[in-house]
Amino acid sequence: TKSLDAKLRQQRLFDLVLDILSWGAQQEPLMLIIEDLHWADSASLGLLNYVARNIGEKPILFCLVYRPIEAKQEFSTKEYHTAIVLKELTQEESLQLIHTLLAIEGMPQEMEDLILKKSQGNPFFVEEVIKSLIEQKVITQEEGKWKVAVADVKQVNIPDTVQGVIMSRVDRLTPVAKDVLQVASVIGREFELPILAAVYPKKMDLLPILKDLHRFDLVLTEKENHYFFKHIMTQEVAYDSLPFNRRRDLHNHIGDYLEEAFGEK
Repeated sequence: TKSLDAKLRQQRLFDLVLDILSWGAQQEPLMLIIEDLHWADSASLGLLNYVARNIGEKPILFCLVYRPIEAKQEFSTKEYHTAIVLKELTQEESLQLIHTLLAIEGMPQEMEDLILKKSQGNPFFVEEVIKSLIEQKVITQEEGKWKVAVADVKQVNIPDTVQGVIMSRVDRLTPVAKDVLQVASVIGREFELPILAAVYPKKMDLLPILKDLHRFDLVLTEKENHYFFKHIMTQEVAYDSLPFNRRRDLHNHIGDYLEEAFGEK
């Protein structure tokens, strides 16, 4: 493709991707799921719009998950496009989620009102607010049952944004655990222990710290040495809390390690 100009090279690539999808759809119907489309670069959106424009009667279904995108995309103008907008939970649905997570008999009305007011129908926010209340020991567990441990709920301090709630939870970690979480956030939503250990400034056993982060429900693991942030927003908040210069140094350090460790690939 060296003899092709950039525009023609991109067009050939778009045609090739469409041919591959068309061939696959001839074998069996295809569904392609693309999450976090709001982070896509313009070339990827261009490819998606090109395929959507030429999808015709092919048995191909795209499931695109995204936060609101400012610029109107061509795929959303097609007659075969259907938008499903996720709405906030109703007050009744939020209360049901609260009681499912906590199961406190006779929960004070003030506590329900506090969680409802702060979460504004966002299920992730509901969960984070409750975790924050538990970590502040506003809600405690005795003999396997949750209970409200403060007399005056009005004195409880909960930030007004989900990012603020996450940051308050991160700030309550030990300095070392917070630092490990921040370094991991620079690696990405998913990270592996060998890479984290190689780029972490201090040589130490990170497993106990990762177990604590898992216990606090900030990171999860499904296989040995492989971890991921439970929610992308947790990674974003931890990443954004780092000074720019330190982020830049960590990116360089991670890049150098990957080149050295996996250069032959």
